[in-house]
Amino acid sequence: MNYSANPYDFLALQAQALLSRLRQVKPFALSMPMVNAATIPDEADVQIEKMITTGCKELEAGIQKYLRLLDTATSRKLSPYRAQFLFSSLKLRFNALQERIDIYADVYTQRGEHETGVLLKGLDNVAYDALSLDGKFTPPTPMLCYLERGLGAAIRRFSTRLPGKKKTPVTIIRVPRERMVGTAIASSLVHEVGHQGAALLNLVNIFKQAIRTHQTRLGSNSIAWRLFENWTSEILADTWAVAKLGITAPIGLIGVVSLPKYFVLKINMADPHPFPWIRVIISATIGKALYPHPQWDQLISHWKKFYPLKGVHKNTLQIIREVEQTLPAFINLLLNYKVSTLKGRSLRQVFPIKERHPAQLKRMLKQPAVMKQAAPTLLFAALGQGTYDKKISTSEASERITQHLEKWALDKKYHYS
Repeated sequence: MNYSANPYDFLALQAQALLSRLRQVKPFALSMPMVNAATIPDEADVQIEKMITTGCKELEAGIQKYLRLLDTATSRKLSPYRAQFLFSSLKLRFNALQERIDIYADVYTQRGEHETGVLLKGLDNVAYDALSLDGKFTPPTPMLCYLERGLGAAIRRFSTRLPGKKKTPVTIIRVPRERMVGTAIASSLVHEVGHQGAALLNLVNIFKQAIRTHQTRLGSNSIAWRLFENWTSEILADTWAVAKLGITAPIGLIGVVSLPKYFVLKINMADPHPFPWIRVIISATIGKALYPHPQWDQLISHWKKFYPLKGVHKNTLQIIREVEQTLPAFINLLLNYKVSTLKGRSLRQVFPIKERHPAQLKRMLKQPAVMKQAAPTLLFAALGQGTYDKKISTSEASERITQHLEKWALDKKYHYS
């Protein structure tokens, strides 16, 4: 039969081909090898497979319904235009399903890579520790890490939208491959975990309202406060990283945003990210407020020497000056505001500040037994402090991190349950 002679038969052939491809989708359990130390938690595995299986069944039902409709196209006077429109809609649904599968395929396939899979499982448990507050705050769902090219990390938070209007059943965190060396990995990872924590506690909305209220009380409409409100989400995530990692966080941030001067000082008023020049200063100033020590001013001084303001446009300079002048008041609000979802406590009160003070971290480095038993983010904080102080080399820090990631991969203390 010449299918090109009949538009309905032609579309039926295309739909049947789509159905054949759909039926080739297999559960990850049948195709993804991994050692036990790299396995994905059962709860995550069940939820991911359920999402994919449900998506396949729903799409297959839609294709079958479409094929039945084509069989009666003549009697129902379905135009070829309308038939093609319905097929293209099915194809878009198929592509969205395939994109969802591909997102999680990266998570699964990398668990089967030699050594990489175990390190990723270790990072899962670093993320678990990073989310905890008072040792009690646990994720509502597993958090899974995977590697990708690029400079920065990214997160798909639990219950946020996936292609095809579905919601992700677990949290997945994309970590840049180039960050897997040394303590820099922790800065990117904990920043993304901070986004998840802020979402679970509704911190972004709470602090944006607090900023508006503060402005009203001051009778101010300054550009600095408007920028802080716009940057709230990213600043909260950076705060989470500094509170968990100490100076390791801004050092890792510098590694990400060290770009040509034009980009570091380029201000986009609509961007939710602070422009890099001021973002590093905000991060270090938060560290100074949490852990008073001369090192923070030293780090800020280094950064300003890397990117001097000489020759910068006067409008940019004006914004920078206003933001710097307002920064102490903003950080005071950020760290000391009583948050309803934290049972009336402030951010300063819920993070483990005392044990991450530079002096304490320096002492830790001299106590092998304490280092061996340290929680993941605390160990990263100590190693980052040690490399900044030149007490340990970056290669030694990398070796120790690899050893601990393998240990944490097997340590059920930090596993989601």
